Formats: sequence, structure tokens, C-alpha cells
Amino acid sequence: MIKIKKNTFDICISEKPVDQVTDARVMSFWNEYQNNFEDYTFTVFDTFLDKDHGFMDIGAWVGATVLYGAHIAKMCYCFEPDKLGFQYLKNNILENENIKDKIQAFEFAVSNKNSKETFYVGPGSTSMSSLKPIWKEGESYDATTYEY
Repeated sequence: MIKIKKNTFDICISEKPVDQVTDARVMSFWNEYQNNFEDYTFTVFDTFLDKDHGFMDIGAWVGATVLYGAHIAKMCYCFEPDKLGFQYLKNNILENENIKDKIQAFEFAVSNKNSKETFYVGPGSTSMSSLKPIWKEGESYDATTYEY
């Protein structure tokens, strides 16, 4: 585990390997995260989240906003249908003992209908998955979507 700081919060990141192609890229992201990654998003979180309300993160990826917002909010419900992205998310949640009980993660997409859809993933990708086949190489699998 490594500890990083985002604003005033310590966030623990799992170093547990998930995917040989993707691991280095995900760790590189966390280095950028500490600097100027979407500062405006965290300003919104600091302004509107509080200990009396929960929030939903739809497309939670590896937990960039989940792990920050859970320090502030009462509860976080997060959704990530990408298989690799969800594994990184779960690993990162488990490393954060002080907030892990405030996070409920779901491995499915949020939609306007309940269905099974083909989910396309580019090679070594965890952040660019799509319901459209936009890569020449990669994989696909059936993902569940639930109406919310």
C-alpha cells in the first residue's frame, strides 16, 4: 500500500497487482491525482458534500472520487461495470480502513433499463470501456445494467 495526499485527506492506494498491462498506468494516474487532477471536482465535493448526506459515483473507475468523497460524506454508493476497474476499486477501498464501511461498490452499470449488454474494453484499458466497439483489439463481455 502507498499513501497519497489529496488536499487534506490521506488516501491509501493498493499495490496489489490486477493486470500486468494496466498496473503501471493506474499507478502513474495516482501520481498525477495528487497534483492537479480535476481540482474543480474536489472543490465541488468540498462545497456540497457533508456528513449528513450520501452521494453516488457512477463510473467510479479506480476510486479517485470515491475515496475522497467518502472522507466527507455519510455514505458513498459507487458503480463500475468494467471488470478491471472494479477490481482496482475494491482493492483501494479495502486499503482505506477509516472509510471502507462508508462505501458500497456495485459491479454494474446504471441505465434506464435492466438488461445485459456487451461491454467492450480496449487492450489493457480500465477507463475507456464502452458499449460501442471502438477498438480494433481488446475484449468484450456481457455486463449487467440496472435501471435506477
